[in-house]
Amino acid sequence: MINFIFGYLGIPQDIYDATIKSISSKNNNSFQTKGVPLRAGESKIERSHCVKLLEKISESICKKEPPSQKSNTGIAIIYVDKNGEKNEVIYDYFFPSTLIAKVTWSPCHGNKSEINQSKNTLAKLLLDTSNCARHALLTLHKEVTECANRTPLLLPYRNFHSKKFHAFLEEVQNELSAAPSNSSHENLVKILKKEINSFESHHPMQAPIGRGRKKYYADEKGIEFKSPGSTPHGLLRSQDETHDTTCFMNGYRRLGAPYNPAFHYDCTKQGSTLDGHLYYCHGNDKISVRGDPHVNIAPNDNFRI
Repeated sequence: MINFIFGYLGIPQDIYDATIKSISSKNNNSFQTKGVPLRAGESKIERSHCVKLLEKISESICKKEPPSQKSNTGIAIIYVDKNGEKNEVIYDYFFPSTLIAKVTWSPCHGNKSEINQSKNTLAKLLLDTSNCARHALLTLHKEVTECANRTPLLLPYRNFHSKKFHAFLEEVQNELSAAPSNSSHENLVKILKKEINSFESHHPMQAPIGRGRKKYYADEKGIEFKSPGSTPHGLLRSQDETHDTTCFMNGYRRLGAPYNPAFHYDCTKQGSTLDGHLYYCHGNDKISVRGDPHVNIAPNDNFRI
């Protein structure tokens, strides 16, 4: 069983406390709430709000989970947008480590009764979306733990070269988080499998050549991502390196669902040594790398020879 932390962005300061209190009182202690409100004069969510929210979430996680341990905390960010549009600032900061969901709501400027009704509507929307996110995270957690060697969800976000991969992750997120809160686990699994099948129509698992028995994914550059089976050794061996908070968020979670941080892929290219340039888990420049004979690449793009 996993715990949950849900972070909220875009709630106006003047109703923030009451809204969070309403959500907390009605969630039956099924998740922990964190948030950063929009202060007076602020009209949109900025990167600074995301930074503050991640600091709050990270602090809460560190109190429960030392960084050397596997995580059992699922995380979702739920934001308010008056037009229900995708917020690129939030996506740039939190995706794909964190599940992101939105609610469409704008403040009411009518009489007192109408204003109160509008506030209650927002609290209900956020609570309903939170419950949907919780069910989505349970489904995703099961997939990335019990099916880690087989699922495409854990492929490295930057180093798996594909025109379809990023859109696939976003579609999985949107479809699962938008499913009705009373959806059965079986129905959510069907949604997930439908998206996986769609992705695999473009990137089918490849049959091994020679003595290898495990199928693997290959990207558009011919790099082969072979799961490690029972011998993972990913991010947990990289604790002495200098990583930022987003490295660890990505190194422990995919779409908010915790996975084994030691998981990685043994990567070769077209059946031979991988010799080329890869992104690291932080920084924007590619690094020259040559496998010996393969390169270990984790879902968060941390790699080692």
